[in-house]
Amino acid sequence: MDILTYSSSAFIIVTVLYRPFITKLDRVKYFMFTATSFCVTLLYIILSYSTGNDSGSAKVNLTFPLVDATTIGAITALSVSISGLFTRWDLPILFIRPGVSSCLYNMISRRGLFFIALSSQMNYFAQWSVLWFASFLCIWSVSGGYLLRRRQSLICSSSVAAVLGMSCTHLSSSMSIMNNWKFVNWFAFTSLVVAGCCVLDHLDALLNTFPHLVLTNPRDHYIIQNPLGGDYWRCFVWLLFHMPSENNIPSGPIDDLRVVIRLLGPVSRSWKAMSALFPTNLRHELCLLYAFFRTADDLIDNASSKKQGIKHLEMLKCFLEEVFSCNKQYSPLANDPSLSSHIHWSFYAGLLSPDALSVFRSFARVSVCLDQTVVNELVNAWKLDLKGESLKHEEDLLNYADLISGTFGEMCAHVIMYKGGHGNWNLNRQVRKENILKQARAVGQQCLQLVNISRDILSDSLDGKCYVPLQYMLNPLQEYRSLTVCRAPFKLGRQTLKAYALKMLELADQQTDLAYKGIEGLPYEVRDGFRGAFEVYMAISSELRQNSSFPLRAKVPVWRQRLIGIGHLYGLFRLLDNLQNTYERLVHLSIHFRF
Repeated sequence: MDILTYSSSAFIIVTVLYRPFITKLDRVKYFMFTATSFCVTLLYIILSYSTGNDSGSAKVNLTFPLVDATTIGAITALSVSISGLFTRWDLPILFIRPGVSSCLYNMISRRGLFFIALSSQMNYFAQWSVLWFASFLCIWSVSGGYLLRRRQSLICSSSVAAVLGMSCTHLSSSMSIMNNWKFVNWFAFTSLVVAGCCVLDHLDALLNTFPHLVLTNPRDHYIIQNPLGGDYWRCFVWLLFHMPSENNIPSGPIDDLRVVIRLLGPVSRSWKAMSALFPTNLRHELCLLYAFFRTADDLIDNASSKKQGIKHLEMLKCFLEEVFSCNKQYSPLANDPSLSSHIHWSFYAGLLSPDALSVFRSFARVSVCLDQTVVNELVNAWKLDLKGESLKHEEDLLNYADLISGTFGEMCAHVIMYKGGHGNWNLNRQVRKENILKQARAVGQQCLQLVNISRDILSDSLDGKCYVPLQYMLNPLQEYRSLTVCRAPFKLGRQTLKAYALKMLELADQQTDLAYKGIEGLPYEVRDGFRGAFEVYMAISSELRQNSSFPLRAKVPVWRQRLIGIGHLYGLFRLLDNLQNTYERLVHLSIHFRF
C-alpha cells in the first residue's frame, strides 16, 4: 500500500494548494479523467495477465489491481490540479488566434491516425504506445493550435506531475506495474491528462466568448454557464462535433478583450491583483465591465468643458438605451454575431477613440445579464459629477458612493451569479436574491468608492474636484475653494487632508459587516477569491492610516498584495484570528478559576 499512500499524499498536498481556485469545470475534469484512467489501468492489468506478458509481475499486480488503478487515479487527479495551477493565470481565450488556418493541424492528425491504422500487427507494448499516440492525435485534431500556444504551461505542468509520479514509485517498496516506468513513461501519461484539461479549457473559452456558435439568442446563453448542467454538455458536444476553424471565428471579441486588458494594466494595479483571484471565465466578464465603468467615468470627468461633458453624457444615455433595447430583440451583425446590428456602431466610432469603442463593444456583449434600472443609476451619478456640487453631509457622500460604486457592486453580483450558472437575474426575477444584491452594493460602496475618495483627495484636488463632505471642514467655504478653484490642497496641510481621509475610512469601516455578509452570500467557488480581492483593496486603507504623512496616491506594495491575497485565500488570517481568540478565552478562564 506504500505507493498508494505516497501518491494520495502528493495529490492531497497539491490539491490543497489549488483548492481556492477549483471551479465547476475542474470538478468535471477530476471525475472524467480520474475515472477514465482508473478503468483503463484496471483493463491493462487484466489484459497483461490474460496475454501472459511478464507473468511474474502480472500475478503480483493482479493480487492488488485496485491499488495500482487507484494510484494511477490519484496521479491523474494530481495532474489536473497541477495543470490548473499552471494555466489559470492567463485567460484561455487569449490563446485562440482568429484568422489563422488550422489546415496544418488537421493534416497532422489525419496522417498520424492513418499510420496508426496500419499498426494492428505490432506487439503488445507497441500497441499500447500507439494507443497513446492515437489519443494525443485526437486531442490535437480538436485543439492543436491552442496546445501549441500553451506549450510552456503544458510542458511544465506535465513535467512536474511526472516527477511527482516517478518519485512516488521510487520511494515505494511495493510491487507495481509502474516500477519500471521511466520519466518518459510518466511524462507521456501526465501530458495526455494535461492536454485533455487544455482541450476542455479551450472549448469552454469558446462557449463563453462565442456562445452564438451554439445558441443564436443571447437570452438563452444562461443555460451554458454551468458546467455541471446537462444543457452545458449538450452544447459542448455539439461544438466538439462542429468545431469551427480559427479562420472562421470573428476576431472582434478577442481583439477588444486585449484592448481592455491593456487599458486596465497601467491604471489599476489593485484591480489587476484582485482579478487574478477570480475564475477565468468570471475574470473575463468582470474586466470588461470594470473597463466600461472606468472609460465612461473618464469621459465625464476628463471632458475639456462642461458642454463637452454634457455631450458625452447624452451619448452614454443613448448608448445604454440602444444596448438594452437590443437585448429584448436581438439581430446580430453579419461580421460579428456577438454584437447587435441595432446599435449604431458607425455613429459611436465617430465620437469615441478606437480603444473606447472596443470597451463599449465589450460592454454590449456582457449586458444581457445586467439590469437596465441599475445601470441607469450610473447616469444619475454622472449627472452629479457634471454639476460639480459640493457634498454637504456624510449622507450626501454615502448616496454618491452608492450611486457610483454601489451600483457597480450590484452589476458585479449580476455577472457573478450569471457566470456561476445561477440564472439570469435580469430576465428571471424568481431566481434573484435581493439581500445578496443589497450586500453587494455595500461591498462596492466601501471597497471601491469610499476608499478611493479617501486615497485620492490630493489627486482629485489637483484636477479641481472635491468629494470631502463640508461638515468635516472647519472653514467650509475657504477650504472647499482651496481644494477646487485654487487647486492648492497643500495650503490646508497634509495632516488636515489625512484627517479628512481617516473620517471617511471610519465611515467605510461601518459597512464592513454587511460587506462580509455579501461575500459569504456569493457562490462557493468564487467566495475565497473575492474575500482575498476585497482585503487586497482594503489594504489601501491601512496604508493611509500607517503613513505618517499623506501621499499623493497611496499604493500597496506588490509583495504585500500577494501576501494578503494568499493569506485570505487559504484562510490563514482567519486561522490566526481563531487561535488568538482561543488563547484569550483560555487566559480568561485561567484567571477566572484562579480567583
